[in-house]
Amino acid sequence: MGATYSDRYLRSPLTVRLLGEVLKKLPRRSEDTRIKILSQKADVGLVSRARVLHDSWSDDKVREGVIRGCVLGADFTLKPKGGCPHARSLALEFDDGSRVTVHLDQGLGPWRTAGHRPIPFDGQATIVVQVAALAKVRTDVEMQDKGLMPSPIWVTWNAT
Repeated sequence: MGATYSDRYLRSPLTVRLLGEVLKKLPRRSEDTRIKILSQKADVGLVSRARVLHDSWSDDKVREGVIRGCVLGADFTLKPKGGCPHARSLALEFDDGSRVTVHLDQGLGPWRTAGHRPIPFDGQATIVVQVAALAKVRTDVEMQDKGLMPSPIWVTWNAT
């Protein structure tokens, strides 16, 4: 079995934490499950100091290190602008060759910590410290803007 998550905007500690939880709960996941994560490189000149969970990292090396630390064994690829699909999706490939794709209009990006309570996060700490801090996060989440802006989800299935 394999899973591929593609989201050009996978840039914040919160979205990485949520993705880690989604991937942990995959049906039929085992140590042999192949995990691929595809995202887009940060914009040149982006300066962001991640201070809370939903702030973006500006340093791709730090982001990559934290993602690899949170989703052990994942094949993580950063592509230049235009090299990563705009559509966000989680594709599951099963051993019989069938494939189901969950299309996520906005990926995991529109989720925020519940109750407008930003959770502090030191995005300047070492990668090891950030991975450990994310593992300890326990919070409810909700759609930004109380879900007033829809974020459609749809599924496609390709049988063999």
